[in-house]
Amino acid sequence: MVLGLTANLSQPTGTVRWVLHGGLIASAIGVLALLAPPLVRQACSCARDRRVAVEWLFLAGILGAFGASLWSTFTGRGAVYYEVVAVLVTIYATGKALTAAARERAFTETRRLRDLFAQARRRDTDGQLVMVATAAVEIGDRVVVFPGEAVPVDGIVIRGAAWVRETPLTGEPMPVVRREGDTVMAGSFSEDGELEVCASSTGRARRLDGVLATVEQARGSLDRTSAQSEADRIAAWFLPAVLGVAAATFIGWAWAGRPGEALFNALSVLLVACPCALGLATPLALWHALAGLAARGIVVRSAAALERAARVTDVCWDKTGTLSEPGPELVDFVCSGDAPERSRLLDWTAAVQSRSPHPLSQAFRRTELDSGVEVLGFKIVPACGVEAWLRTPEGSEHRVQIGRREWIGPDYIMPPWAATLRSSAGDALVAVAVDGRWVAWGAVRESMRPDAAAVIAELHDLGCRVSVLSGDRGDRVREFTNPLGVDASIGDLSSDAKAGAVEKLRQSGRVVAMVGDGVNDATALRAADVGVAVGGGAPLAEAVADVVLAGADLGGVPLLIRSAREVRGAIRSSLGFAAFYNVLGMALAAAGLLHPVVAALLMVGSSAVVSWRALRPMADPCGPRGTAARPSNWVGIWMAATLLVQVPLVGWLGRLSGPAWIACGLVLTLGAAISIWPRSQRWAVARVSLAMLGPGNLLMLVGWWADAGFGPVMRNGVCLCCQSHHYFELGARIPWMYVGMLAGGLPSMWPGLRGLARGLGRWTLLALAATGMVGGMGWGAEWVLRALGPGHPQQFPVALAGMSAGMLCGMFFACALGEAVVAALRAFRR
Repeated sequence: MVLGLTANLSQPTGTVRWVLHGGLIASAIGVLALLAPPLVRQACSCARDRRVAVEWLFLAGILGAFGASLWSTFTGRGAVYYEVVAVLVTIYATGKALTAAARERAFTETRRLRDLFAQARRRDTDGQLVMVATAAVEIGDRVVVFPGEAVPVDGIVIRGAAWVRETPLTGEPMPVVRREGDTVMAGSFSEDGELEVCASSTGRARRLDGVLATVEQARGSLDRTSAQSEADRIAAWFLPAVLGVAAATFIGWAWAGRPGEALFNALSVLLVACPCALGLATPLALWHALAGLAARGIVVRSAAALERAARVTDVCWDKTGTLSEPGPELVDFVCSGDAPERSRLLDWTAAVQSRSPHPLSQAFRRTELDSGVEVLGFKIVPACGVEAWLRTPEGSEHRVQIGRREWIGPDYIMPPWAATLRSSAGDALVAVAVDGRWVAWGAVRESMRPDAAAVIAELHDLGCRVSVLSGDRGDRVREFTNPLGVDASIGDLSSDAKAGAVEKLRQSGRVVAMVGDGVNDATALRAADVGVAVGGGAPLAEAVADVVLAGADLGGVPLLIRSAREVRGAIRSSLGFAAFYNVLGMALAAAGLLHPVVAALLMVGSSAVVSWRALRPMADPCGPRGTAARPSNWVGIWMAATLLVQVPLVGWLGRLSGPAWIACGLVLTLGAAISIWPRSQRWAVARVSLAMLGPGNLLMLVGWWADAGFGPVMRNGVCLCCQSHHYFELGARIPWMYVGMLAGGLPSMWPGLRGLARGLGRWTLLALAATGMVGGMGWGAEWVLRALGPGHPQQFPVALAGMSAGMLCGMFFACALGEAVVAALRAFRR
């Protein structure tokens, strides 16, 4: 861009000119050769599918810039825009590079999980154990699983008994006992016993294989993101409009007998219709939001997932490990009358359970203190419990047994003292024996996360329907979720059934987010529009999810949805600004007024303004959003009054005819009505605009009256002071129009302006706003009057409209560009 502006502004001649232009041509071709092939291939693919896509808009801009530049190089007329070619193709390539790695992200974890269950210990016909690949296991083969190992095949236990942890597959929070005749599944783990399993399926058709295949298939077929689809929809109407304006420009200039300028101006229209807002600014806003959420411990894997989160209507939760704590909780512990005192017995059980790998032991370890109890011996009794010998601080030794009720005996009757145990139907009961006497009972329960109820209520406030989908027993699921106030709860669901429930919601037109943490949640996470994995769960769930909550704070789910909706709203409003800049640039290009500096400013300004507005919602991700000062009622009334006062003043200064006066009066009255209405941060732009058009324009009209010699501005069909060389006509050549505009506009705009551009200091912000207003006011008047032509009877209202629009655009552009520069400098320093 620097070399391009040098060639345009200094107008070198001779050898220097050809060397400079040749270098620019070579650099543009080099960038095209390196980065343009994917763009061209995608555009050709869209052409074959008869589909208009944003790639066509990029190609139109590139061809327009390169064609106009070549025309200028070889004819010596007009400016060159070779740098625009490099900018556009680099913007497109950058957007593609940001998402290229997403396709392979989950494969590493699925391969790791597949490898974990890829080996089996098979018993041959001679009774020997041989390690073989799981894929070689056939139906009827016998596989041995040692304590602590993974179960590699689906089958039936034919020998042994053990506690088996099936949480990754079924969501069942507690280990279950599996003995002869029971079914076990690949993906579960034997906690404490040796099992011999007869394979009921081949090692290539396990249920686990189906889960992993579903995940890999979903990851391998990535659809176009909603950002791409929306960009394509915009391109579908914007590209024909651009081509139509370019064609009309060429025909119009050629009809006027200026074919050379006709081609250059037509190509300039294609050049200035820059798709940077679609190709850069919108993805930039999304990625900035991703960074802001990551600072809150919410890792969103792609911008497309963030866009889908903004449309979520239903949130489905897994229960075990998601809404519940990862470990169980000891809810009550009662002792018999002849047992050691309760606190001492809890110390003994805590010391014993600290040696146990069983998940239920976590409930007792939470009570463990430095009690001085020494564990002399420890052993696991498969499918029953644990047994230990310990020495107390007083020196006495005891044998302690902790385990299931069935360990005592099938005919055991609970003693009367155990009836005081506070437990529910879904609790696991644990018995404690000391020296052969069963003296205590404990109730262990799955505990709810402390923030679960508040999170569910917050999701309801966002308008989301909340459901719980669990593999646990239905009665236990309903008992657990009753205090939460969810809309639906379903239990006894397999992994495929969970995915089916999610898909059913999607087919009914709902946008579904699924929150889970286990292997059995992986297919449902992939089936949902947005899959959210709770940190600390199964690695496969985190690998396939679109969003990972790095911590245990479930509040990240409503925060994700709220932030996504804010970013979506900011992007949509920002695209309106980009459209305005593009339309303005196309009009200038079609009229032959596209100066190289103006073209560069329009290109940078469009992206800067869109980026600035889209970045603001996540400017402070670790705290509440900044808000502009809330206006009091008298502020809105004041703005409305200044707009209404302008009605007679405009009519008298411009000597307007009846219809023109009525039209101006209706516009100003509408502005007065609107000025009383906006009261929130989302309308800060409207308040700033109305403050400038109200008090700012009122004092500008007073200054215009002073500049015109304290009389009407329109005299004898001539608009006094409408041209730039008349701005300094009065007395000591003080520009009263500018003074009045700044004096009335800046104080009134300050509260809203401060909320719009939080990254700038007070005086910097005021200086930028004043500079933009002054420059925009002059340019606005010049452009509209030049387009209107001399001697037009409506010079005054047209000039006023041009000045007002110029002030607004200049102020917003200057502030946006300033904040973008400050943000870039801060990022560079970091």
